[in-house]
Amino acid sequence: MQVQAMALAAQRHRQAERSRIDAALMRIDSGDYGWCARCGEEIEARRLDHTAATAMCLACAKEG
Repeated sequence: MQVQAMALAAQRHRQAERSRIDAALMRIDSGDYGWCARCGEEIEARRLDHTAATAMCLACAKEG
């Protein structure tokens, strides 16, 4: 049973990551990639290098 729960959790994680990547690809297509979805400021290149699918700058991400 525990193995099944772990497999389900891993599948959910993969699906969530896929959703983040798909959203990032849509932002690239629309020209919004690299700009914070919350405050509209440019997302730092270092943050994008680390977390390419992020939609928010570090300050907004910390605010929750």
